[in-house]
Amino acid sequence: MSGVELLGVAAAAEQFGKVALETAKFIKSVVGEIQDAPARIQQQIERIDSLASLATQIKGTKTLQTVEFENILTRCESHIRELQTLLDKISFEPTNSLPRKTSKAICSLNEAENITRLFNILDHEYSTLNTLINLHTASMTENLAAGYQSIETKLDSLGQTADSSKKCVQALFITDPAIDRAKLITSKGEIVSGTCDWITQKDEFVKWITSDGGLLWISGGPGLGKTMLSIYLTEYLSMYFRSLDHEPRHYSTFFFCDAKDDTRNSAVAIVRGLLFQLLEQKEDLITHILPTYEIQKDQMFRQNSFETIWKIFLEMTNDIGGSQVSCILDGLDECEPESL
Repeated sequence: MSGVELLGVAAAAEQFGKVALETAKFIKSVVGEIQDAPARIQQQIERIDSLASLATQIKGTKTLQTVEFENILTRCESHIRELQTLLDKISFEPTNSLPRKTSKAICSLNEAENITRLFNILDHEYSTLNTLINLHTASMTENLAAGYQSIETKLDSLGQTADSSKKCVQALFITDPAIDRAKLITSKGEIVSGTCDWITQKDEFVKWITSDGGLLWISGGPGLGKTMLSIYLTEYLSMYFRSLDHEPRHYSTFFFCDAKDDTRNSAVAIVRGLLFQLLEQKEDLITHILPTYEIQKDQMFRQNSFETIWKIFLEMTNDIGGSQVSCILDGLDECEPESL
């Protein structure tokens, strides 16, 4: 990339940062003027501040100064300027007459849907930008290096509270999805920058990720990149649901099925893999498994135990409370049909 292009990206980042900060200040003033302003608008002020911070990071990091980042920043600036225009319609001065204030209040109701739409778009742009920064500053393989941590070390860590807990986790373990993901990256290669971003712009994906939960089904023929897209989404969702106050609000789980691997080609194997990941992130969830394990021991995790461990999985996810739990399952067609 030429020096001219780099200067263009840096300039775009600086300009966007200024626009974002100005808009955040403007939103604060508008929210203060509108009685019962939507909580969504107030919450998004921090998101716009965060976008400005990412722009500053891009400006100061040469390896991030690519056309890809410039395109995202340009889109974000366009969205934010449109947001400013809409908010200007509902902003009024203290000296405005009552009819003018009333007119602007009515206008605010009419524009509420468009304002919310723009905030949702900026949410996705933030997640995309944040994810790309993580993928550029450290290769995906390096980010997943923890996946190569020895199984013995992981089991020791998970079972350190009691001998019975350690034995339970050892019996539960069938495969480590983090290692399986890392092996896929090694064999298939790292994600080519920009090749998976399209999914975050699809209406179906936007509706799904902003909903209260549910199923998003992605299908396609062999060799179309579904596995690489799944790998991308494991990173993207973690970035998207990352809390601004750094409190845990998202538990990421995933499983990559493989018809040639007996530890990765059944429904029971999938659920065991998801349970293992939840325990890695929240060890006290093992209290949902131990009572049944104390009675059934290793038989609890055999191929005919799907209903038992599925019930436990639901209990564990419910116990997490208001936090999100994402489950990315890749290659379900590679599982034994009778196991699903």
